[in-house]
Amino acid sequence: MSAPLGNQYAKGHGEGRPCEYNSSFVDVVYKFIEKCIAEPYRLPTREGLCNTIRVKRSDGTIKKGVRITTIACWGKDNHDFSIALEYLDRFQKDELITRGLNNDANSTIAKLILSANHGMHDKTEVDNTHRLTKIPQITIGNKEVKFDVD
Repeated sequence: MSAPLGNQYAKGHGEGRPCEYNSSFVDVVYKFIEKCIAEPYRLPTREGLCNTIRVKRSDGTIKKGVRITTIACWGKDNHDFSIALEYLDRFQKDELITRGLNNDANSTIAKLILSANHGMHDKTEVDNTHRLTKIPQITIGNKEVKFDVD
């Protein structure tokens, strides 16, 4: 059963209580990127970051991992964390381009991630300036068919 409208305690991420932000999470982002650099086949992603973050609950227990919407909210509310997330995204984009050009990464997967996460797409140009003006005749089998196009 959902909470009544206007209930101040029902606000949050939509499921459960929101995780508390900690300023040390900025360092977690940079350490996560360093760990990805040390492992040559690991690509830094926001999803991977979500699995890396540990949150201490009010009852003293440690929760492993947060939702991706949670880190997006932290990025909106905390300038330093937002900068760290932007760095993660830029680093991921640069890694994908570099690995793709060096044939160190699957080009199809690199292309997919670049288009989904970074707005990069194949450029296609369509030239629609040619117009059909007149088809004099077409031969189908042994029969000629004439057309008049005005």
